[in-house]
Amino acid sequence: MSDSPSSADIQVQRISPADSLNLGDTEPDSALFHTASNKNAESSSSSKKSSEVGENAPVRSFEESANGSKPESSSSSIAQSSDCHEDEPVEPKLKYSKLEGSLDVITENDDLSCIDAFGNTIAVGSHWGKLYVLNLDGTERKRYAAHSATINDVCVDEEEEAIATASDDGKVAVISLHLQSFANQIHNIKRPSKTVALDPELTKGSRQFCHAGLQGDVVFHEKGWFVNKDVTIHSGEGPVYCVRWKGPFIAWSDDNGVKIYNMRAMARIAQVDRPDSAPRADLYRANLSWGDDGTSLLIGWAKYIQMARIVERKAENNNDLKQMYANVAFLHEPNDVVSGVAQYRDYVLALMFKETPTVKQSFTESGEKIETESSVQTSPSDTPADGSPNASKRKTGDEKPEQETSAPARRRHFQQSECPDIVLLQMTGKRRELTRDSLKVRNFQKYRANDYRLCRWRSKTMSQATKPLYYILSPKEIMVGRERDLNDHVGWLLERSRSEEALACAIQHQNKGVLDEQYGVPVVGQIFLDELIEEGDFDKAAANSPKVLKADKGLWEKYIARFTEKRRLDALAHHIPANPKNPLLSVDTYQKILMYFLNEDKVIFVRLLKEWQTHLYRVIPTLHAVERLPGLEDDFELLEALGHLYNASASYCKALASYTRLRNSDMVFKLVTKYSGILAELIGSEALLWMEFNEYLVGNKVKTPDWVSLPSLAEERGKATDKEHVLQIRRLTQGAAVQLLITEVDPSSYATTIVKQLNHRPKFLHVYLDALFNRDMHQTSDFHSLQIELYAEFDYPKLGDFLRASTSYRLDKAYQVCLERDLVPELVFVLGRMGDNKGALTVILERMADINYAIEFAKEQDDEELWQDLIDHSVDKPHFMIALLDNVGAHIDPIRLIRKIPEGLEIPRLKESLIKIMQDYNLQTSLRKGCERILAGDSLSVMEQYIKLQRRGISIQTTTGVCNFCGDSLNSPNALIIFQCGHVYHDTCLLFAPAIGPDFGLSTLAPPSRSGRRVLGTINDASNTISNDKYKGMNWREKRSFIHDKERAGQMKLTCPMCRERMGMANTGSSSMTSILE
Repeated sequence: MSDSPSSADIQVQRISPADSLNLGDTEPDSALFHTASNKNAESSSSSKKSSEVGENAPVRSFEESANGSKPESSSSSIAQSSDCHEDEPVEPKLKYSKLEGSLDVITENDDLSCIDAFGNTIAVGSHWGKLYVLNLDGTERKRYAAHSATINDVCVDEEEEAIATASDDGKVAVISLHLQSFANQIHNIKRPSKTVALDPELTKGSRQFCHAGLQGDVVFHEKGWFVNKDVTIHSGEGPVYCVRWKGPFIAWSDDNGVKIYNMRAMARIAQVDRPDSAPRADLYRANLSWGDDGTSLLIGWAKYIQMARIVERKAENNNDLKQMYANVAFLHEPNDVVSGVAQYRDYVLALMFKETPTVKQSFTESGEKIETESSVQTSPSDTPADGSPNASKRKTGDEKPEQETSAPARRRHFQQSECPDIVLLQMTGKRRELTRDSLKVRNFQKYRANDYRLCRWRSKTMSQATKPLYYILSPKEIMVGRERDLNDHVGWLLERSRSEEALACAIQHQNKGVLDEQYGVPVVGQIFLDELIEEGDFDKAAANSPKVLKADKGLWEKYIARFTEKRRLDALAHHIPANPKNPLLSVDTYQKILMYFLNEDKVIFVRLLKEWQTHLYRVIPTLHAVERLPGLEDDFELLEALGHLYNASASYCKALASYTRLRNSDMVFKLVTKYSGILAELIGSEALLWMEFNEYLVGNKVKTPDWVSLPSLAEERGKATDKEHVLQIRRLTQGAAVQLLITEVDPSSYATTIVKQLNHRPKFLHVYLDALFNRDMHQTSDFHSLQIELYAEFDYPKLGDFLRASTSYRLDKAYQVCLERDLVPELVFVLGRMGDNKGALTVILERMADINYAIEFAKEQDDEELWQDLIDHSVDKPHFMIALLDNVGAHIDPIRLIRKIPEGLEIPRLKESLIKIMQDYNLQTSLRKGCERILAGDSLSVMEQYIKLQRRGISIQTTTGVCNFCGDSLNSPNALIIFQCGHVYHDTCLLFAPAIGPDFGLSTLAPPSRSGRRVLGTINDASNTISNDKYKGMNWREKRSFIHDKERAGQMKLTCPMCRERMGMANTGSSSMTSILE
């Protein structure tokens, strides 16, 4: 039968390898494979694209191609993948494992020959002609003795209802798996059948299949209602070893190449010729595989791989049959033989067989080897692809003749093959091998290229999200290739010591539940940390520790020990968890860490002490360990640690001393404020330290807390001198530390101790005593003699004020200091205070020549002899005399001074001075008269007060005689009042004396007593008024007692009643006193 229907419009496109990259005006898509959903749209646009395979096709990342399923354990026979490019390693896309189940039992007495898988069904043919139907896990579901010879090909329909087989026994079988109405079919071809392909829509009523074999015919079989129909769609071009059917397209291979047939048009649309350099077609089996899109055909034959893509040319008329054609791209020319080819997402997966030399060895009859020759193998096996019995006798032209031996010998030819490889090819962009995985199948040494099959599992719901699955068949076992998941990705990274990337991946997916425990963050993280530690990258290992170790106490302690062992715990110190509310580590662990850094790195030791709460470690043992270290005074880190530990152990005074040495003003002021009394405790032994701290605060202008009271700087500046050192001393006196010292520490208890400690540092001693003197001069009275020299040394401008203010210093000490230092003004003052006024005046006049100062000094002393000496010294000095005339008119007689002026002495401004003296004299006379009048009035007032006091009575306890008022004896328990006139009264009788006028504070006689006398009803005192309202409810005795109690203290104001009556003074008042005085 002809190759195509008798239609003149149908033309077969023939493509040679040389033309495979330039096919007219059409170009393939940049993507290697099209998806079924958009293949029509892509086909319509393909005419505008380049004939080259796209250079910019996207390459999927691992996350895009894997969905994180749990991996199966790989077989121990699988070797690790090797990267084809050392400079750019690519992760394998697949992992491999042996298909278990029933295969070991099946292959015990049988060898496998072919395989196909669809849905949940795996169909395997054997060399014994049996068909095994397996589940995906390898367990046997059914077994059919379909043939009596090797099954060369097997095909499962897309509904998993039928399986077709082709065998060397010349039969093609279509076996029904489930449908009762679908009977098994056996077709006897009578010639070895090599391949078979079922119609993809077989179970929908088509009942069609296609088969071929050594007879060279491609037969399309269709089962009708009454009769079967066989249509030969191709013949006459040699044996056909492979037929594959996808949608409307059938592809097959023969001696000339690969043909593509359109079942809808019933015409062949393309032919792909075999390369000229290809070996004989019967030596290597052709491998054809359709892509998921149904328009892409992968061809793997001998040592080349091609892809044909069926596209539509833009229609010029309504004849659709003319528009279908195949665009073939020459993809790859490997060095190895292709045993299978299939699509893997946007890549090509190929099963490769490596050729090995044929080894010839000669042996003697006894078995000894006598000669060895080798030649390159050109045949893949002793049995070629056509299976002819004479194939084993064929020899290649490269084979060398065997050498003869002198001894009788028998020759044996054998060859050992290598493991087959699974190669992943990138056909977009830069064409290259991405990965090559070596499969160590059982008995691989005995197998050749045609003994292996590569089958791609298919499903009705195939999509980009479907995980690819591949079966690699060898005579004794089946290997399963699955897409690698996240666990495999992490494991691959770890195998290549890329643990950092593995950890990043594990962290990214740690909460998604897709990683096994062995690839989780803790395990992978530990591997990463161990690698970094071994490489010496401790900083990076420490930085990654928190996200790896997390809250695992055991892991933290493990790696703390590791870092300690490597003496690099400093890198991990900052990352060690130290949550005060919920500490992760034990107290012993924290303590060990501190002790490590105490010996290795004191800076980190101090930092950890500050960062960690004290309950995390043992304070007292740590403190003792620090105290035992030498050189504490000069080691600031240790001092800071001591301060912290002392504070934590409630040794606040020691903590204050440590922080004071460190000049840590914040902590110093904080401790002094919080704990009263610790400054006094410190000053008891460390006064010098505190003064040095004060000097540091002033020199560095450290900000003083608001609660520290400082003296007013304005007042001090008014007294300051221009000398910088004096200003500096006064700043020290005003320093915050000194002010705290004089306010917080009692001078009466600690001043002597402080002075002793500061005795060898006079500057600090002066600062302390000066600050204390400014606060209260009496608190330093014991040290005033010492302060004279200190003021003279450090603050001379204040020496004079000090000498005048204090009376507690020794005059001889002051005189000696002033004399030695030539302090003339202070020496004058000291001489004056010593009583040597003449000496002081002499110093003023001779050393200072200051007449005004001499006059002021004479005024202060008010000594007549001193004035005389001053006059005598000034009589021959005109400017001295003028000063005396202008200033001493009130202190000495001007006439006396004028008489001392020598005749002929010219005195400038003498006239003005004399006029001023006269005016001052008149003023003094007027002031004297006014003062005399004021004095007379004051004398009268004082005399009246004196007479009043003289008239008062005196309270006595007892005496002899009788009361001058009542006549009773004075010998009574009542108090007695006696006056200057000699009259004596009972104190009670004085209260009832008649005719006592208001001048003495009493009036209104009371009702008469038994003796006929009256008592007082109301008493009006200048300081206390008692009204009748207060006597309500009292009889006259109670009133008398009340009055007595209130007026007893005022009895001394009363005048003798008898003398008043006698002298007629009862109501005379102050006028009588005036007359008496006159």
